[in-house]
Amino acid sequence: MSNRYSGNLRWYTLASDLIAYVNANTTSRFERVSVVPGLIAWDGCDCGALYLMVNQTYDSEDFPMQKVLADLSMGCGAPYEASELVLQVMECAPTPQGNSNTTTVQAEDEAARLVRRDAYEVRLAVRAFLCQARNAEEITDFIMDVQIVQGPSGGCVGTELRFRVGLDLEV
Repeated sequence: MSNRYSGNLRWYTLASDLIAYVNANTTSRFERVSVVPGLIAWDGCDCGALYLMVNQTYDSEDFPMQKVLADLSMGCGAPYEASELVLQVMECAPTPQGNSNTTTVQAEDEAARLVRRDAYEVRLAVRAFLCQARNAEEITDFIMDVQIVQGPSGGCVGTELRFRVGLDLEV
C-alpha cells in the first residue's frame, strides 16, 4: 500500500485531496472550499460552498464495521482504521424579493435543479476519487452512505453526503 495516506495527518491529507478533486470535477464554481475541523456551519455558503469534515475515526477488523473482536489490551489490534467523512455542498436558497413574503415558483424550481445537479456530480466525483485511490492501493476500501438534502436554512440549501473510508492501521 502507498504511504500517501499515512502518518498523523493521513485523514486531513485524504480529505484535502478529495475536496480538491470534487471541486475540479463539478460544474458549480464554489466560492468557499474547505476541509473544516468540526461541524459544518452555514454562516457562509456565499452562493456556493463545498465543505468536508472527518467526522469519526475507529478501528475495524471487517471494514466498514466498527466491531473489533481482538483483545486490544495485548498490544495488537484491528488491521484497519476507518473514518466517516461528511461532504456538504451548499448553494443560496431562494428568498422573498421586494414586498413579497414568498419566493417565486421559478426561483424554487431553479434551486431544486441546482441542488439535484450538485448532488449528482458530487456523488460521482467522490466515488471516482475513491475508486482511483482504492485501485492505486492508497486506501483499503470505501463505502458510500446516505446523501440527504440540507436546508433551506440561513439562506443556504444543498446536500450532505456521508461515506466511510478504510486505511491500513499503522502500528
